[in-house]
Amino acid sequence: MTLLKQFEASVTGSDLSNHFRTTRIRLTIFCFIILSILLLFVGYSTFETSRRGFDKIPSPIEIESGRGIREKITNYNMQVRIQNLEHLQRSIIINHFFLIVLLTAIAWISLYYLLKPLSDTYKEKEKFLKYITHELRTPLAILKSDLQLSLQENDISEIKKTNKSSLEEIDRLHLLASGFLSQLSGEKASKPISNIDIAVLVSDIWSSLESINENRLKLEIKGSPYITKVNKNDIFHLLFNILDNCIKYSKSETVVEIIFEQVNNKIIVKNQTEASQYTEGVGLEIIQKSANDLGAEMSVNLDKDIFKLIIKGIV
Repeated sequence: MTLLKQFEASVTGSDLSNHFRTTRIRLTIFCFIILSILLLFVGYSTFETSRRGFDKIPSPIEIESGRGIREKITNYNMQVRIQNLEHLQRSIIINHFFLIVLLTAIAWISLYYLLKPLSDTYKEKEKFLKYITHELRTPLAILKSDLQLSLQENDISEIKKTNKSSLEEIDRLHLLASGFLSQLSGEKASKPISNIDIAVLVSDIWSSLESINENRLKLEIKGSPYITKVNKNDIFHLLFNILDNCIKYSKSETVVEIIFEQVNNKIIVKNQTEASQYTEGVGLEIIQKSANDLGAEMSVNLDKDIFKLIIKGIV
């Protein structure tokens, strides 16, 4: 970029996004208004202080007539002038000190509003990278496991079954990638709504996770059928992450219990864990976000070795 082009860009803001152009205009107008008010106030205050100082009648002195009267009057006028100048000097110093403090405070506040969009963008990018790394890990692990199994399998029907599972994970990866790209672009894609049997969906997801179920966990579904009318991808994303979390952190050879209470719009997930205290990680952050996207609430509880997760509000 040439120096002229760089100057043009800095003046016009042509290389800024629309959001930051708007922020720049608002800050410029804000600074103009505040500086105008402050300078007018300080100027008027200095003028009034000076006027009162010069209009102030000095203390009278007695000057005897005779030799040296002219010199005495000159000295007296000089003293009055010096007093007025000292008074003006103090007034200017005080006013300008007040102006410096006020401008520093305004700059501090203005910089917050200037840097906040940058900070929010940086935080969103960090969160995005953290989420996408976590989300892609499980489908890739399933794909790797399926491919390893297919290489060792000789039965064509079993190979087809494994390939079907791999294709499902590829579809899931495609959906994840599409969702993340839409999130980056800021686009809001339309979400079709359909009737979903959550118990059936849970069973299907658990079957797809069997290849990474190294702790040999079992799934137990309790309660009445839970039929909801939501976007299938959203509810799938929520349940997949819940079950994935259970598989990763449950105690070996235990039971993952899922209880459906449609009357109370509640899904309860219980699993045994070896953790002594609960700490929220990326997995639970994603579950919380997925629940919020569905208009539901999430709560967790760790009692001894039983970890309980409750999703309430899916209708």
